[in-house]
Amino acid sequence: MITLNEEQQTALSILTTPLLVIAGAGTGKTNLITQKIKFLNEKLDIPAERILAITFTNKAANEMKKRVEKGNKKFPYILTFHSFALKILKSHFTEAGLNKGFTIYDEKDQINLIKDIIKENEIKTKKDIRKILNEISLFKEGKIDILPKDTKEIFTYYKENLYMNNAVDFDDIIILTNQVFEENPDIKQLWKDSFDYILVDEFQDTNKPQLSLLKHIYNEKAGNLTVVGDPNQCIYSWRGSEISNILNFESHFPGCKILKLEQNYRSTKKIIEVANKLIEGKIPEKFLPKLVSNKYEGKYPVIRIFKSDTEEAKKISSAIISLKESKDFRYKDFAILVRNNNLTYEIERQFIKNKIPYDVHGKYNFTEKSEIKLILSYIKIAVNPKDEIAFKYCINTPSRNIGKKTLEMLKENYKDNWIKTLKENIDKLKDKQKENILQFLKIIEKIKEDIENKNEKIVENVFNLINMKDFLEKKYKDKKTVTKKINNIKLLQNLLKEKDFDVQEFIETIILSSGQDTITDEDRVKIITIHSAKGLEFPVVFIPALENGVLPSSISEIEEERRVLYTAITRAKDLVFISAVKFRKGFDGIIKPTSLSIFLKELVRAIPTKKLKI
Repeated sequence: MITLNEEQQTALSILTTPLLVIAGAGTGKTNLITQKIKFLNEKLDIPAERILAITFTNKAANEMKKRVEKGNKKFPYILTFHSFALKILKSHFTEAGLNKGFTIYDEKDQINLIKDIIKENEIKTKKDIRKILNEISLFKEGKIDILPKDTKEIFTYYKENLYMNNAVDFDDIIILTNQVFEENPDIKQLWKDSFDYILVDEFQDTNKPQLSLLKHIYNEKAGNLTVVGDPNQCIYSWRGSEISNILNFESHFPGCKILKLEQNYRSTKKIIEVANKLIEGKIPEKFLPKLVSNKYEGKYPVIRIFKSDTEEAKKISSAIISLKESKDFRYKDFAILVRNNNLTYEIERQFIKNKIPYDVHGKYNFTEKSEIKLILSYIKIAVNPKDEIAFKYCINTPSRNIGKKTLEMLKENYKDNWIKTLKENIDKLKDKQKENILQFLKIIEKIKEDIENKNEKIVENVFNLINMKDFLEKKYKDKKTVTKKINNIKLLQNLLKEKDFDVQEFIETIILSSGQDTITDEDRVKIITIHSAKGLEFPVVFIPALENGVLPSSISEIEEERRVLYTAITRAKDLVFISAVKFRKGFDGIIKPTSLSIFLKELVRAIPTKKLKI
């Protein structure tokens, strides 16, 4: 067993009392959780299937499994919150008001659905659809009590459409699971009795429904719960996370014990010194980990102010080239952590110019890529023929001459599901359309056969059945773009091979993936949003654009933005470079003057040397 420090050993030994471990950045919380799983299984003989460990990303869950699984021993309940809730929903779909084979809608599906609702019902709204979605999500999670009038009208139709399509959105997965438990005490007791011990990672990121789910399955008599989190890294309030869940842990789980992990194993002493000063006194002392580094002194974070974002990008590029040549660094050792996706353009331009290999993460979810969405839509409509969004996405791609009027006719004559509707109305179509639809129906039948036969080449077969290579070559004249999209489809195929074959589970895993789940170990610089980088670490970190309106963002509370910066700084092992500019291009491409971030001024006061050259 890996050596644990004194605090970690104490956390390992607390088994009959709910335990909150305040684990500061880089203090080995994942190691603690995995060692406690091993201890429960190997020393206390608790069966692997009776240990529930909940994480927030598939990547974290998979890494945890690798550490604890040996030979044929599998831990089936090391899962994300949503994956765990989904297992319950699939077992009790009738009680949740769903049919078998229900679909999960990702953000792109939700956007398409709301566009249809606004258009078909002639709803007047000037709001961005993502804002509407955010309002709906916060309302469903109990973060806001009343929806604005226009969003309320859209939400009424939205719920109806999800029901008609036998679909759930991301929030519904946990909300409906809680509903099943609340309305069916016997089912709740069944799952409560299923686990001898429960562990939760990143507890500071939980929202109200996730806390409710945990309380439903927690055994109060056994005290069988350990949660690990850091309130200083609570940075997801915009999607419902509640810092109060961790600060009020004692009231949620009476009789609990609280333990701090403060030994940082990641960053140098001077990086930790600055990080500590940034969040000092911002939350109650009881929940504030005062990090102590066990590494060498190192250098203070470098702070530079540039004239423009072009100059900033040039300096970042030259710093990477210089450090790579003079030190033992590889490209994958560098990360550019940005607050917003629109900050990457100039950096990408300079990387291309200087032939620096890089990847951008956090811009788009894998399932939002058009080629992935298309392949999955064909598979989804074969699994759930009620899914209108999947049907609309694939029925005329590649083109089958199915226009707006034909789709309206099909919707008017809709019965039960879209495949049945097509078959019953095929004689109303023109000859060319009829021929194309017959071909489409054959494709769906072949996909259904692949599903029934558990054919692991299903993605490859869909690709060939719809002649997707020809479609991509006609749509995109650039060979590099076509190759990139085909490679994405190959990645999708490879992801399926990694799973025990279950098409619905495969689709669910892809849809529930986070920004971190696509980050590879390739030797390329990583450009990542700070939110997607939480939990990761890199030898060298660049944090550009410390300007008011960017970091801190104008749409978030100032203390949450402080935690965002703290999270970014504590990703670094050895070096941190922080920068701001006097003039930056906005969304509209117009160059505008900036104002220096209030945090930048605090950091300068915290760093004795104030400025160091890159």
